[in-house]
Amino acid sequence: MRILQLHTRYRQAGGEDRVVAAEADLLRSAGHTVEQLLADNPMSPRAATGAMLKSPWNPASRQAVERAVARFKPDVAHVHNTWYAMSPSVLGALRASGVPTVMTVHNYRLMCVNGMLLRDGRPCEDCIGRSPLPGIRHRCYRNSVVASTIAAATIGYNRRRSTWARAVDLYLAPTEFVRDRLLDGGFPADRIRVKPHFVEDPGPRRVPPSQSHTVLSVGRLSPDKGCHALLDAWAALGDTELELVSIGDGPLRDELSRRRVPRVRFVG
Repeated sequence: MRILQLHTRYRQAGGEDRVVAAEADLLRSAGHTVEQLLADNPMSPRAATGAMLKSPWNPASRQAVERAVARFKPDVAHVHNTWYAMSPSVLGALRASGVPTVMTVHNYRLMCVNGMLLRDGRPCEDCIGRSPLPGIRHRCYRNSVVASTIAAATIGYNRRRSTWARAVDLYLAPTEFVRDRLLDGGFPADRIRVKPHFVEDPGPRRVPPSQSHTVLSVGRLSPDKGCHALLDAWAALGDTELELVSIGDGPLRDELSRRRVPRVRFVG
């Protein structure tokens, strides 16, 4: 099978980028032919602003997909992240070209202005199944009215175009929770399947878990990852021989380190 994989990479590589690479490797190892169409969000403020303004529907991205389809002739397309350089226009191009399209829903960007269902450190579902205007009012994306308006426009414009309803044949949700949120958002139940993410099997453990005194946390140190909740829970353990080792970096690194919770080590 010939599979065209589409993804906008993140400035700071994270879990979504790893999933894309792992799936491509697995498909290739099974004998499939995978071609990747990758994009990067611009680094300079001026270029980033220009690309973001096109995020509701980027004609250049659509044309790039049309060229890739004409050349590669895929049997199926697998779309991952389209925010913001690619834009949902790539879905329109795939539909117009008659390519069956699968989309993995890594976050809540199709319904939520900041893509996290999180506001002021608390869960928020104000925009699910409704207008994304609350996301503008609360400056949910980067605490910016302008950026939040663009993100909301991307949601609203493609909802009106029925992009989500007509241009994707199958949605893959990594968890039942994500599937349920898609259903709440009005996505068709018969086109959603749960497919957990995976990592390469490292093989059998050298020692049983009971012989280790280390608890490992791996992830970006940002508010949406629950870092403070983890440290609160760790501090509540009281006297223990266990050590929490945090692998990762992010905007909360210094703040979390200053808390000086006993038996916690940040290694970057």
